[in-house]
Amino acid sequence: MVIRLGTIQAARFAVRAAVLFDDPQGLAVDADGRVYVADRGNAVIRRIGRDGAVTTLAGSPGQPGTRDGQGPDARFSGLRGLAARTIRYLGGTLYVLDGHGVRAISLPGGTVTTVAGQVQTPGFRDLDPVEPGDQALDLPCLRDPVGIRSFGGLLYLADRGNHAVRRLDLVRGTLHTLAGDPGEPETRWGLLRDGIPGPLDPRFAALGSPTGLACGTDGAATSLVVCAGRTLGEICDRRHLRDRAFVEELWCFPARPGATCTAGFRVLTTGRQGVTARPIHYSVDFLDPDGRLAERREGRGDSLGTCTVEGAFTARGQGAVVLRCVTDQGVAAGAALDVPVH
Repeated sequence: MVIRLGTIQAARFAVRAAVLFDDPQGLAVDADGRVYVADRGNAVIRRIGRDGAVTTLAGSPGQPGTRDGQGPDARFSGLRGLAARTIRYLGGTLYVLDGHGVRAISLPGGTVTTVAGQVQTPGFRDLDPVEPGDQALDLPCLRDPVGIRSFGGLLYLADRGNHAVRRLDLVRGTLHTLAGDPGEPETRWGLLRDGIPGPLDPRFAALGSPTGLACGTDGAATSLVVCAGRTLGEICDRRHLRDRAFVEELWCFPARPGATCTAGFRVLTTGRQGVTARPIHYSVDFLDPDGRLAERREGRGDSLGTCTVEGAFTARGQGAVVLRCVTDQGVAAGAALDVPVH
């Protein structure tokens, strides 16, 4: 659909008559009051100056693609949302959702680079590199993201195809799932799953095809309002103030099919006061060599102490024990251990 815009009077600018857009999808405003438009049908990013003049910042009209480059040499194939991170008079970066990836456009220059995901290849994975180059952000990790917000040095993404809200930290090179899972398209409110690997369980929030995001802060946490289906929900990301939890140890005695075996683990929690003891709620899955759930054990304990649970496998081979735990502060941690089943 092609829309012809007439003169639009606004507080700080007016778009000139006879400017053409084709299926515009996203809008963003920089610190100097310029407006940017993701002109999806034309496969370009447009810029509207404070005087209403419209120019093409990046891409070439009618020439879709995935190429990074300078201004008209860049190519886009499935433009969606926009988010600007700029400083007045100094420029900054415009972040663009394109297909299954996130692109960055330097301002005011217009140089386009792909910073996360692959534009034409969908996927789902969290990325938390231990060493430089591990699990790089150029792996397939997003599926049809449509909403994006820049806040506090981070990018929050409504990853519609994966039924999830993701947090992208370009400085650390990490991508975490805050809520949702591609295998659970319903909407269910609960705890954040930040840092928890593997499938979702009922303690954690699920989101059905999230589309829109809005950000705010109360000074202690980032608050995200999410559109998911016919509902609105709030995600409170207290990453700066909450405790940190991690699994210090996870072990399991050698197991035999049908016989009870014991798994043990120890979780540490740290905060501003150092190592602290917290109540934890845990679940331990005993997975058969084919990945199916043999038994699940749930319970409560305390961090700093050693917890033990009993379970069984049903088949020989390389099974696994998967631990997930959440503290009373809503901080999640998880770990997995391969177990030989003789």
